[in-house]
Amino acid sequence: MRVIALAALLLPLTACDTRLTLQEVCESNPQMCADVALTGWCVKERSQVIWTRYEHKESDRHTLYNELIALENYVKCMEKATMIENRIVAKERETARIESYISSQKSLKKLQNSTSGDNSPYITFYRWTRMNDTQALGQFLQSERNGELDTVELKQFAASYYSRANPQKAVDYLLDTLNDLPYPSIDTYLELSQEYMNLDQPAQAYLFAKLISRHQPELVNEQRLRLLANSAGVKRSKLDQRAEQIDELLEEGKFKPESLNL
Repeated sequence: MRVIALAALLLPLTACDTRLTLQEVCESNPQMCADVALTGWCVKERSQVIWTRYEHKESDRHTLYNELIALENYVKCMEKATMIENRIVAKERETARIESYISSQKSLKKLQNSTSGDNSPYITFYRWTRMNDTQALGQFLQSERNGELDTVELKQFAASYYSRANPQKAVDYLLDTLNDLPYPSIDTYLELSQEYMNLDQPAQAYLFAKLISRHQPELVNEQRLRLLANSAGVKRSKLDQRAEQIDELLEEGKFKPESLNL
């Protein structure tokens, strides 16, 4: 396992600097790696923590959000690793693993505490969803009113919030991201199909389910498609033709919500 971990350290850090490796980052910036000590476990998660720290700039709240998520994932992975280690390794290695887990836990808590009072929509959304901070939710919604939700990820955050409170608004946000997402964006198609079901709009739900089936047919039950088409009261051949047209528009990055009108 240690060989694998060392090999991971020798990989280039990011595409923006293909000559730099994680090992070089840790050697020149030991503070970035001190609380995520090299172990045979959680190599991917550990690398992601270091990557986001290296990329982080003081004023960039997006990368701060990414670091919070990366640390969370590392802590969760190490928690599982310590439970496995208790059963299969020598005492000294078990102790080292637990110490690394505790150290990363402290780092996560410290980083979370440092975000108190931060009004960035990335951070307020994080504090609401991870720390049940209702005041942060109010700040996130204020950012929405201020027109600050201007990235794909922030629009996805808003869609997540409005999924229950206002499904139509959730749909509007998700539709607004489609041209900026990698094609095909199966996860977003799944969300949109479900949201249109919540809105009792089976024709639109069918269109996105059909888009999914065109790319990953194993994800869509044929019976579901048939039921949606029957509920829509529209000939299935017409729905399929429209789904094909929409798929072409999405591939070209020219999708418009009006394309969903039948």
